[in-house]
Amino acid sequence: MAGPVVFDVETQRSFQEVGGRNNFRALGISVAVAYHYDSNEYVTYWETGIEKLIKAIASSSLVIGFNSRNFDYEVLAAYPGGERAREAPTLDLMEEVTKILGHRLSLESLATATLNAPKAGSGLQALDWWKKGDPESLAKLEFYCREDVRLTKELYEYGKTQGRLYYQDRKRPGEKAMVHVSW
Repeated sequence: MAGPVVFDVETQRSFQEVGGRNNFRALGISVAVAYHYDSNEYVTYWETGIEKLIKAIASSSLVIGFNSRNFDYEVLAAYPGGERAREAPTLDLMEEVTKILGHRLSLESLATATLNAPKAGSGLQALDWWKKGDPESLAKLEFYCREDVRLTKELYEYGKTQGRLYYQDRKRPGEKAMVHVSW
């Protein structure tokens, strides 16, 4: 069994383009990035090589993601073997924080408050970069996905060592709140 993997996927289409939130399998993967603890490296997977990501996830001792159970795994399920991915032991940081707080938080909120590191873009920008399709736009898309993986990895490690994460408090704009975590 391989060591832990942190991953994220970006899609080719929005929910609006595929007729709503029930059509995950029609979204298509533009790019995915995984950080492999065994090799200490980030690996990029374009749609044509997504089966390699699925194999890496399926053989991992732990899969770490952000909204991975309710988004990434659903998108992966459209690909051969993709259903196997969800069987891997998974730590979904958003899911864990939601269980504790009773409401969802964004990766942006947690990363900015805990790591002082905002996201490199937005999902809408990622879709635009994919649609442009030129080398510069695809490089921006890959960087954006890689940065989301890096932020997720660093939040996981911070929570593991410190037992807490911080987030932007909705009720008190500009202030941080803390959530205790145990993973």
